[in-house]
Amino acid sequence: MTRTKVAVDGRRLQDDVPGGVARYVAGILTHLATLSDLDIVVVGDGRRGRPDIDVPFVGLKWMANAPELAWLDGALRPWLNRSGRLFHGTFNQVPLLSSSRCVVTMHDLSFELHRRDFPPIKAFAWRRYGRHAIRVATHILTDSEFIRQQILDHFSVAGERITVAPLGLPDDFLRTARQGTTPATPPYVTALGGAPRRNLPVAIDVWRAARRTLDVDLTLAVVGAEEPPSEPGLLYLGPVDDATWAATLAGAEALVYPTEYEGYGVPAAEALVVGTPVVCRRVSSLPEILGNAGVWADGHGATAMTTALVRLLQEPTARLAIVERSREQARRLPSWADSADAIGAIYRAAAGMGAGR
Repeated sequence: MTRTKVAVDGRRLQDDVPGGVARYVAGILTHLATLSDLDIVVVGDGRRGRPDIDVPFVGLKWMANAPELAWLDGALRPWLNRSGRLFHGTFNQVPLLSSSRCVVTMHDLSFELHRRDFPPIKAFAWRRYGRHAIRVATHILTDSEFIRQQILDHFSVAGERITVAPLGLPDDFLRTARQGTTPATPPYVTALGGAPRRNLPVAIDVWRAARRTLDVDLTLAVVGAEEPPSEPGLLYLGPVDDATWAATLAGAEALVYPTEYEGYGVPAAEALVVGTPVVCRRVSSLPEILGNAGVWADGHGATAMTTALVRLLQEPTARLAIVERSREQARRLPSWADSADAIGAIYRAAAGMGAGR
């Protein structure tokens, strides 16, 4: 049996605090490695440590102080040309100069549509690499139908070159939540800091207004790298491990999620698993992910979201119904095995095709 040889970009697995893309790579690798007709190797930055994975790993070294994007063409491109492997760019990027066949996962188009999320030089570089990846990839994978449609709307790409392979949910996320602990004390709601499009200041305004309206000692637990201003009732947890995040999310009255843009919405999907209502607007991929389980704000800004959150907290019976719908919706979402099967099929097809230039 001829095996399809694939090199998977594993750099995000090497991050000190693994994020959503790292979970994506780890999730698909677990199942791709079980497919007997695939020969999977993970490639990463040889200047950093080896990730904790049970898949063959190749660390490719490059100049010590060179930026990470330069690694793609300085270290990865020559190796790909020698190995002849199909390359899977797992985070919106492939080498600029390589003639190797490639598949790319475009998690979102933030590099194109939300450039304010990046410093100017990084915004320019990521936009260049993102546009290039869409142009040359043999096949494009997206996490949601929303992003697939955005690519079709903004780029001259044939629809048959794009496949939706939704992110899977961790099989053990609910168990992790039950085993983990959180510093937050009920009752509390939680919110995320990070990219400007996540709108942490709006979440804080919503919490303040709900606290005043309800006249209760409601805490806001903030997770992520963006540190909010210090004030009574606001608990900043910072970046946390998976167990603390799962426990914090599971114990919250709601996830206050005033995001402007998501390619998928992993925090919202994780909230479904643990039955935590998500207060948000009908933007991006969130209607696709949440279905009828979202606590939808009817307008823009903090006022509409406050109304939705207050209504949720004032009506326990309605909240219980949302919790049940959330768990039902979680059961409808794909698993990592489903995602890996779809990706494996694309690998097999792409290995027999030329580059998409």
